[in-house]
Amino acid sequence: MRNRKNIDNQGVSTGIWDQNREMPKLTNLAFQALERMYDTESKLFAFNWDRKLKRLGPISERYSIIAAIGLQSANMRGANIPFSVPDILSSLLNRLPAIEKRGPGDLSLLLWVFSLAHAGIEKRILELLIPDNRFHILLKDLHSRPIVESAWTLTCFSFLYRNGYDKLVTAELCESIADVIMDAFNQETCLFSYCTPKNHFRTFFGYRNEFGNFASQAYSIYALSTYYQASGNEEALSIARRCADKICSFQGPYGQFWWIYNAKRGTIADKYPVFSVHQDGMGPMALKKLATVSKKDYSDSIKKSFDWLYGTNEMGISMILWEEGVILRCIQRRAPLSKLSYHLNMMRSRFHMPCVKNDNRLPIGGLEILNETRPYHMGWMLLFFYDS
Repeated sequence: MRNRKNIDNQGVSTGIWDQNREMPKLTNLAFQALERMYDTESKLFAFNWDRKLKRLGPISERYSIIAAIGLQSANMRGANIPFSVPDILSSLLNRLPAIEKRGPGDLSLLLWVFSLAHAGIEKRILELLIPDNRFHILLKDLHSRPIVESAWTLTCFSFLYRNGYDKLVTAELCESIADVIMDAFNQETCLFSYCTPKNHFRTFFGYRNEFGNFASQAYSIYALSTYYQASGNEEALSIARRCADKICSFQGPYGQFWWIYNAKRGTIADKYPVFSVHQDGMGPMALKKLATVSKKDYSDSIKKSFDWLYGTNEMGISMILWEEGVILRCIQRRAPLSKLSYHLNMMRSRFHMPCVKNDNRLPIGGLEILNETRPYHMGWMLLFFYDS
């Protein structure tokens, strides 16, 4: 096993994560990565950069929106960003029908970045989300979708509420969307499921509301914290804090945020992949937002999370390639046993067999690094650094 230590771009051990020291370097790296994935013709970002094949994926509206959220947040806090966010937004509006087809989550992300960039509202997006202020249409749609979409929608409207946009409307809407998210929260295990109990979509392993992935937890924590920031709703804050404490208690020995949880049992259902965006973006941005509004310190969990990124991980390898301007996507199980291991672990969890242990036991078949990066990763990392 390689010696696990944190490495900076000069090959010198950096020790424990220090945000003040590393934030400028990672900000520049994020800009480099986004420039690599930017399509100058469409003025949008590709789905990914495949480092092994040296190839960009297709244009992604969703990932372009999330990248724009991070870029505009950095711009508002004084960073010199190498992109025109208005150009990106103009290109996204040209693709509004495709974004609408993806559902209210993507529309809400787009409205969020418009509000950041223009300090106002893009009426066309708002009308698509709540036609003629008929909230029940949006709420019915959200109940039928993964909880992450409700989280993005609540974040967007909480931001608008906090900034004074039509407070009577946004207050009522935020309360209703928060209720959708809290319906997916298990009060006993303190975990969010993929969807609410009203969504009875089945999978091979049971109802989707029995399981939740890390995204279900992180986006919900962030959304409820943002809602509390706007409204002072104590129930939302309490649930966000309880979930955050739970996922931090599940953090692996090297600071890993594991992938899938059994929300009904309160256990880890499956550990891999461990995604870099969870370690430097989604996890830290959720914990930072909660820390800001609750005054509870989550810095130790954030430090461990970043230490994993820098090389204190299962493979003893830094996920950051400074010279290439890339953060590698994840540590995952090696094929061909990866899918089999996933399904076996999910079946164990579904049928109440012994729990997956929270340790560094390596999976059968070993681990590998996925040699790609995606623009939404850079967007969420920038939001962590430059959130307000």
